[in-house]
Amino acid sequence: MVHWADAEETHQGEENVTIPPRYREVRSFLLSSTAYQLLLQRARCAARLIGAKRGAMEDISKAMSSTFACLRKHSKGTFTHDVHFVLEWDLPGFMRSQAYDTCREIAMESAITITGSSSDAQALTCLQYMDQVWPSTGREILRVLQRAALPEWTPSVSCLKSPIADAELIACLADGTKVEIKFGQSQVSVTAHGCQPSLTELSEQLAWLASALRHSPIDVGVTTSTPHVEETFIAEDGSSAYVHISFIDTVLNLDSDVAAASTASCWHGMFRNPTIVDGFPILAREFAERGLQLPFKMLSTLAETHHLTRYDSAMLLKGAVTMLVATGQTVRSMTWHFLHNEDGTRMRYPTFKFRCGKWLTAGGMSPRTIDSEDTSHYVGWCSDITRHFGISQPCLANFVDINYSAGAESRMYEGIEYAGAKKCSAGFAVEQKLTISASRYIGFSGAVVRGNRDRAEFAKYAGYSTQIEFARQMPTVSHRHVSRNINI
Repeated sequence: MVHWADAEETHQGEENVTIPPRYREVRSFLLSSTAYQLLLQRARCAARLIGAKRGAMEDISKAMSSTFACLRKHSKGTFTHDVHFVLEWDLPGFMRSQAYDTCREIAMESAITITGSSSDAQALTCLQYMDQVWPSTGREILRVLQRAALPEWTPSVSCLKSPIADAELIACLADGTKVEIKFGQSQVSVTAHGCQPSLTELSEQLAWLASALRHSPIDVGVTTSTPHVEETFIAEDGSSAYVHISFIDTVLNLDSDVAAASTASCWHGMFRNPTIVDGFPILAREFAERGLQLPFKMLSTLAETHHLTRYDSAMLLKGAVTMLVATGQTVRSMTWHFLHNEDGTRMRYPTFKFRCGKWLTAGGMSPRTIDSEDTSHYVGWCSDITRHFGISQPCLANFVDINYSAGAESRMYEGIEYAGAKKCSAGFAVEQKLTISASRYIGFSGAVVRGNRDRAEFAKYAGYSTQIEFARQMPTVSHRHVSRNINI
């Protein structure tokens, strides 16, 4: 019996183990091959990722397998191939339109991307997602693409408006794959020479990048982008293949498409006109959490909630016109419901009581748990959600026992009762460097850069000047006790 194992390994009940000739040489060759490494990578990713059945990534992989089958008929005995990819993609134009406040190399890596569906999705930076799904080659492909389309520049107005066209780069990747990337007007062409596993993975990466970093067809609202192989053909001499990847953009109708999953879609309000890449895998959810999964730093930035407060037994992340209410918790995750006032009126603490049907008490939560790298965060789940455009005073009156009905003007002063200051803790500031109570709680580091599509309408009301204006408009009641005379 032949055993493909190390010679040092022992097997119970077997005294004579025959080692095949050149075993170690063959084994070393197989384990170090690109195909084996990519297979091992895919197996590891499959254990922690989930994707839609018959998703875009799987369809692209199958289309590439069919293409390579045709190439092998013309070039028997050849293990490397030439493939010419063409994608309708204006990456330089997209980067200019987003007005990222940083250099383009960092902006592209740190740009916020969304993958999944309209209800359940994952938000990561572009670099984080490439590392998550393609850990062996994702980062390298992204860096090569940056060098091709986004040369060195300074973030000035003139550079933002200057077009980048016909940029070209030839590079050799670590696995030996050679790529030639050329950006034209609203199109990118990539000519690659390498083995089948590497070129298949390259096609998946290009399809995801072009879907994640592309213009939305609408100014406000959510769009899904589904890449697919439009057409393929083989050169007459059988030496190369042509692959055209196109994209189907679908505008979501929030009144119908998301109605069935409205309890998991409140995260849409954190963006202006995002594009969700459909048909690619996201992290598996151990406890079937719903909504958008994202890092805590990104959550705080997008929601403009920079203050963690415990109010009347509830844990809240609070902003000027926004609020995140903790609605679910497991040993490794937290789920939040997102509230915002689209008209820019101040978000008051009691608001969550009548706009969120269910919330968690803060007894078992702490800033350290919330900010831990081991804690996953989801936005979008609540048992009962209502949509509000601003808050009326009569609604808040229910919580402070002030009568605002007709003829109440003469009784408003008498109606003022205890403000409930002890209900609200001093809180912890969530700063831009993700420092919660700087003396004790330090979060993970990592750049999150927002583009125009990541700035919802409420973001313009989240500035410091708006908060000062809110403070000026807040009524206060001062009560002065008569001091006693003290003889010294």
